Formats: sequence, structure tokens, C-alpha cells
Amino acid sequence: MAYVIAEPCIGTKDNSCVEVCPVDCIHPTPDEPGYDAAE
Repeated sequence: MAYVIAEPCIGTKDNSCVEVCPVDCIHPTPDEPGYDAAE
């Protein structure tokens, strides 16, 4: 089953969906501030 990150969630730094997130696959991208500090 595929999961889609919809427009309202793109660029949002909100963890309210963590409990229902089906996979642990969201990672920062190199163009985001703080990318080098992310673990």
C-alpha cells in the first residue's frame, strides 16, 4: 500500500500525526535549515 504526504503536510514541522504515521520514512532534505544537525 502506498502512502501520500498531502499538500497540507508538506513543509510542516508538526508531530501531531506521529501516532498514526504508518512508516518511519520522513527525513530532512539538504536544503532544509538544520539539515546537518539532524540525526
